[in-house]
Amino acid sequence: MDDQDYHLNKRLDGEFRRILRVIKPYIPCIMNNEYLTSYRLWLEKLSGVGPSEKEERNRYIMELCYQIQDGILEYPFTQLPTDGPLPPFSPDSQITQQANNNVNYFPIPLSSQQKHGSYSNYNVYNTIDNTIENTQQATNNLHYNFGSNNSLGQSTPKRRNPHTLSKNPSLKLPEGFHNLIKSYGATSPPSKPNHPNNNLPDKYMYAVPSATKDFAKPIAIPEKYIVKEDIEAEGSWCDMTDLSASTATKSESVDSASTPKNPTNDDSQELYEKKITELMKIINDLQKQNVKLNENVMNYEHAITMRNANAETSIHNLVGEVNSLKSRLQELKDIKSALKSSQAMAANQWQTTITTLTEELDSAHRQNTILRDEIAVLERKFSELTAQQKKENSLCNQRINAKKEKEIEILKQNHQKQIQELEDKFNKRINEIQVEYENKILQLQVKYEKIIQDKDKEIQRLENLIEVQCKRMHNEVTSIRAQMEESRDSNNESNSEKIVFLQKCITKMDRLFKKSERSFIKQIAKLKTEIEMRDKIIHIQLSSQRAELIANSNTEKQIEIDATIVQLEERYRRLLESQQTYFVNEKKHDTALISDLRALIAQHNIDSGI
Repeated sequence: MDDQDYHLNKRLDGEFRRILRVIKPYIPCIMNNEYLTSYRLWLEKLSGVGPSEKEERNRYIMELCYQIQDGILEYPFTQLPTDGPLPPFSPDSQITQQANNNVNYFPIPLSSQQKHGSYSNYNVYNTIDNTIENTQQATNNLHYNFGSNNSLGQSTPKRRNPHTLSKNPSLKLPEGFHNLIKSYGATSPPSKPNHPNNNLPDKYMYAVPSATKDFAKPIAIPEKYIVKEDIEAEGSWCDMTDLSASTATKSESVDSASTPKNPTNDDSQELYEKKITELMKIINDLQKQNVKLNENVMNYEHAITMRNANAETSIHNLVGEVNSLKSRLQELKDIKSALKSSQAMAANQWQTTITTLTEELDSAHRQNTILRDEIAVLERKFSELTAQQKKENSLCNQRINAKKEKEIEILKQNHQKQIQELEDKFNKRINEIQVEYENKILQLQVKYEKIIQDKDKEIQRLENLIEVQCKRMHNEVTSIRAQMEESRDSNNESNSEKIVFLQKCITKMDRLFKKSERSFIKQIAKLKTEIEMRDKIIHIQLSSQRAELIANSNTEKQIEIDATIVQLEERYRRLLESQQTYFVNEKKHDTALISDLRALIAQHNIDSGI
């Protein structure tokens, strides 16, 4: 199933590209901006459809191809393409049925290799036949349309056969257009298939006009639909543009024709004269070609009669083609006269348009004066209303201001009462807190004084103990001195016994000193730990009480509380410092006394064993 869909899509894309190649040569001939815009939008729409709509797309492009060839715009292309999928194509019209039945009968444009084929590959007879035949085909397939420019909203023109000439200024014949159609191969199928259309010599070829080259808005065709053949000389089939600039130039030139005093009238006249001269150049070229063809016919007639008697029929055909070229010259003359008549008609139309516009301008001026009078009346009424409104606004503002002042005064009184009540409550609460914390401070002072008295008693007890021990040691030392003095008078035997006794006494004293020193050190360490613990507890209590005081008192009372707390901290710190200094002094005194005793023992040369 996938292969079938792939081949079907490939075949439909091939048909779509082939129809686009058929449409391509007709694009430069479209001078109606509305037709060109509609064709461009529909080509963009048809180029971007999905795979499921390709068959419907080919039906639309076939109908569009026939309409572009006929130079008309009919349903469904009179309406702009809508977003979304394509609606089903209506097969009611005869042209649609013919498009569905004759998909494979459109002429395919020639490749660049065929177009630029060597002129030497064909004989003299084929060259003459191709020249005359292609000239006749280009003449037969031209569509001229002179007349009013119908918009999309008006009735569409009737279909025309290739030999019909109708008046329509929207179709412009550029220079070398016939040879351009012949080079693209977009005409009807040739009557002589043995003679291709692309082998004319360079002298019979015309340059592509500039009007077919300057297309600024190309249609965005997907890459898969672009024909990738060697067609560099053809240009792009999708080079379409909005020729509004050229149309505007034409309209300005025609408008200037209705006013002879306008300097633009000369420019438009020169433009038309240039176009006429270009057409005359084409006529002269065709005349020269006719003369050359006549000479070639006369030259080759003798050769043909000498070579083959059957060539007489082809000579008669050449004579007929020459006659068709003469009729072509007559047609070009008719075109020249038609251009002149169309210029006159356009000038008349623009003159009538200018008169109608001036009348409309006068009516607009009259309406403008009426509107100005009405605006003046409305302005007066508006000024009166604004003055009255200002008075009313001033009265309202005065009333509102009086009410606001009364309300503000009431609010101020209420606010003052509330503030007074809050101040009374606050002062009452502050007094209560102050009394409460003063009681707490007194309790703390009593507690701290009691603790300090206990410490003083302990210090006094230690001092008395140290004093008793010092007196006892002093008495012992004095007794030792007395014994030493008595020992001087005794004999040597008694001295040795006394020395032994003294040594024992000194060792006992040393032991007593060490023991008392250790006990003193332990007591001092114990006191230090107790003092530190109490200090920490007191500090924690003070910090907690201080935090409570800070949280529950105002700023003025907080300063006093901070001051009292600082004083208490300083007092406690001084007590600790004095106690520490006392213990240090006592220790120094003990160490000095011990050092004096040792010096005394050393002075008397007593071995104490220390």
